[in-house]
Amino acid sequence: MVLETERPGKAPYALYRALAAGLFAAALPARGLADALKPELALSSRLGRYPASTFAGLCSAPRFWVHASSVGEVAAAIPLLVCLKEIFPKSSAVLSSFTQTGLDSASILAKELAICVRAPLDMPRAVGRALDAAKPDVLIFVETELWPNWIVEAKKRGIKVALVNGRISGRSIKKYLKARPFFRHALSCLDLAAMISHADAIRISKMGARQSTIRIMGSAKFDALAARVNNPPQFLHENILGEAGPIVVAGSTRRGEHGKVLDAFVAVKARWPKAVLVLAPRHPGRYPEAARLIREKGLSFQNLSSLEQSGQTLLAPVLLVDAMGRLFDLYRSADAVFCGASLVPLGGQNVLEPAALAKPVLYGPHTQDFAQAVELLESVGAGIRVENSKDLAQKLIGLLEHPQDAQKMGAAGRKAVLSQTGPAHGHAMAVADMLKR
Repeated sequence: MVLETERPGKAPYALYRALAAGLFAAALPARGLADALKPELALSSRLGRYPASTFAGLCSAPRFWVHASSVGEVAAAIPLLVCLKEIFPKSSAVLSSFTQTGLDSASILAKELAICVRAPLDMPRAVGRALDAAKPDVLIFVETELWPNWIVEAKKRGIKVALVNGRISGRSIKKYLKARPFFRHALSCLDLAAMISHADAIRISKMGARQSTIRIMGSAKFDALAARVNNPPQFLHENILGEAGPIVVAGSTRRGEHGKVLDAFVAVKARWPKAVLVLAPRHPGRYPEAARLIREKGLSFQNLSSLEQSGQTLLAPVLLVDAMGRLFDLYRSADAVFCGASLVPLGGQNVLEPAALAKPVLYGPHTQDFAQAVELLESVGAGIRVENSKDLAQKLIGLLEHPQDAQKMGAAGRKAVLSQTGPAHGHAMAVADMLKR
């Protein structure tokens, strides 16, 4: 545990600062070429340069800058922004993301809550320019976003800095502790570390956050899920899936896992010839690999992007999801869901999304990154752990043969997830208390 009397040394951080500036500078020519080919990646914003009109709407105080890495973190940031607006009616906010999909999601979900921008790189001058342009009173990072230069540059300007919905997984803590000398000074600058769980609180303390700044508030993702479940779908999945069924959705699958899921589906299809597998690889770079494996298993497939463009309905037994931001709504059509990164040792993926939609959820033995979520589902009989491809096939067939049991599982999972709402308000109140101090 980090003691309050400790004074974290600045030398390792100074090295990080120099290395970051050097590495990013070396990458700028390539970045510039990429930006020229893909204007949406605008180099100027990466360097903290925004059009003069960007922050013109930030007329009120306090001003919040909330940073969320990508789509998942953006979803968690939305209920936080709603609660902050309720607590501070005259406040204004910026919501930033590193990825284009995150920025697109922010633009849709944040609506009038925040000005949405692409985040600057963690270079001293870049983040300094961005902060000087927006002049926030509070800089808020969501979940695992910990950027040393950004934190330190904010503190230099007298800006309060908070980490909310903080999550440090058991799998990643070893890597963080190896890099602790580089993070320690920056984390000691945090004014608030509002963590999801006691385990997360212990880990952030070991990394260098001061004990007096740490709070345990639960996960704001439950609030985000409740809002998404009750909102109308953004993607009209029924038009593409038609009357197919039964439907198995395998979400966020990873390398080494696609083939195992396909083997399980072949067994399901032998029992239900009209069964459909919706296969959604986690990373776009894996689409070709997934397509090759589908063919090797003797199955045909259609790409989601092609069906969207043509307006046609799925005719093949496999729908390959090669478009981002669709998975949540595709879960709505599932009879059963498998969450990826769990049949391979990669820590698992978010099991709460399909559970919130009242779907029975299956996952492999590797779920360390979502241990608490899995524990919640298993405590009410809403989650099923499988050991391998054969076990996955057997469990899927069991669920599809007994739809009433599957529905009961789904209902129990939904009830458990929605019963956990409320932490977003707690995180917002922690920010309010920080401002008072």
